[in-house]
Amino acid sequence: MHIEDMLLSNINRPRRGIVPRALVIHWTANAAKGADAIANAKYFNRGYKQSGGKYLELNGRPFNYASAHYIIDDRRIVRCIPEDEMAYHVGARRYKPDALKLLGSYPNATTLGIEMCVNKDGDFGRVYATTVKFSADILKRHGWTTASLWRHYDVTGKLCPGYFTDDRTAKLYGFSSAAAGWEKFRNDVKEELSSMVGRAVEGYVEVVVNGRKLGDKAIIIAKRSYVPVRAVAEALGLKVGWDGRVLLSTKSAVEKEVPVVFNGRLLDKEAVIVEGKAYFSTRELAYLLGLEAGWDGRVLLSTK
Repeated sequence: MHIEDMLLSNINRPRRGIVPRALVIHWTANAAKGADAIANAKYFNRGYKQSGGKYLELNGRPFNYASAHYIIDDRRIVRCIPEDEMAYHVGARRYKPDALKLLGSYPNATTLGIEMCVNKDGDFGRVYATTVKFSADILKRHGWTTASLWRHYDVTGKLCPGYFTDDRTAKLYGFSSAAAGWEKFRNDVKEELSSMVGRAVEGYVEVVVNGRKLGDKAIIIAKRSYVPVRAVAEALGLKVGWDGRVLLSTKSAVEKEVPVVFNGRLLDKEAVIVEGKAYFSTRELAYLLGLEAGWDGRVLLSTK
């Protein structure tokens, strides 16, 4: 996909390095004509002044820090900040418990942000379609699944994107409800990610958990490693079950009962089935279970 660079040069680009864990979806909330990706990038890159050691808007009010890694309209994707740098897109005084648990105490430092334009002289259908494809591209490149896809609302409680958080707004954009709109978006991104099916297994590598080599090896697909779910889970004292989904639990296994459920929560992380065994992305499993993941020609997993 073609990306136009309009990298920020003001204080909305702090140039702080990050290792992102998730992707957050926003909307610009500006339906005015001309409020496209270029206009929003220019807003992010607006001028400011300093007074008494503080940063101020040109009108003298306190500077409103706001930026994102990408802005998408019906004609282009604009990059404002590189993916290995932080943007000010989910800052708040309070965060939701899941955000704090999975994204850390300051989610700006662990997430990428996409702004979706809604200017009335644009085509929202094309914005939506481009965002779906580009979100899937980001997830693939980072080895993530749709479990790493968040709304701004999921992080801070802000009603953003409006069509995925407010039913009245959702209907204005063609969705039956906010929940249905977000479910559709996640499913559309998931479908884009489904290209894993049919890919060849490129090789096998050893797996070491807490210093112990497992009997089952990890597989390499598209230059990424996938560890055997049951072998890793059991090495960590977890129970494993199956009901057409991979079921992981720290309590009891669900017998006789490829999506993954952890402690009863559907994670929407796809497992890969090869010769009757379930394999799961090494990075994603480590993230889920709070493990350290390493590589020395073998997959190395250990408790932190």
